[in-house]
Amino acid sequence: MKNEITPIGLDIGNSETKVCILGKFAKVPSRVGLEKPQGAISSKTGRELKAQAFKLLFDSDKTGWFGQDVLGASAIQKLDMSKYDAVHISILFRAVLYQWQKVHKIDLSTLGKLNVVTSMPPGLFQKSASNNQAVTEFKKSFNRGQSHVWIRDGKSSVQIVTQFGGLIQEAVAWGSDMPRQGKMILTVDMGGLTNDYALFNGSSTPVFSRTDKTGLLHAYAAINSNGAQAELNILRNKSEPLPAPVVAHYNQVENRIQLIKAT
Repeated sequence: MKNEITPIGLDIGNSETKVCILGKFAKVPSRVGLEKPQGAISSKTGRELKAQAFKLLFDSDKTGWFGQDVLGASAIQKLDMSKYDAVHISILFRAVLYQWQKVHKIDLSTLGKLNVVTSMPPGLFQKSASNNQAVTEFKKSFNRGQSHVWIRDGKSSVQIVTQFGGLIQEAVAWGSDMPRQGKMILTVDMGGLTNDYALFNGSSTPVFSRTDKTGLLHAYAAINSNGAQAELNILRNKSEPLPAPVVAHYNQVENRIQLIKAT
């Protein structure tokens, strides 16, 4: 497949960066760790477990850490429009591709040129200045001609070639592909800083879409001033009940859905 073009869906969110290739999915937190993170402490032995994280090398001497436990370490996390930076995009893209390769055991070098279609919340997509800025930075990151991008973990490396395939609206794009059978479809994207809604009524264009700046990071911040650490605590203790502010957040989204359905 080296001479072929493989379509890729990329979502760089405020909380997570996600990628879908060949119908297979992977994600990493949208944070670049500055140091090796600590693992969780075993409840049985009291010892530190191996960190759920991996490192990648950039340029000649820069190292970044990625994965769940980076949520508890010193890290760079760019939010809202600041995350649409060509260098930051390239770093997170390589990290999530590395994770995808690890999870699905598929050699990235066999995929050919990667045609990267990216996404953006409707509330930002519909603002021309924000849209243009994002497109400009995505083009800088992915339109490199035949120049290779290296993904290196210090033990092995793989080179990829990319091109920018366009920018779509999150939530809106998902709903446009869903079978309707005469029914109205509401898609909801619960993100880190925003919740996005799109309502469809028989066509690929929504009759209603909106972005609310009330994402999960706001709920985590109500638990702990460090939202990332609060998120890590929840991930590490999945058997425990969700904290009240997080439950309240989900209830708020449910109330919004009911209001949209009632209009």
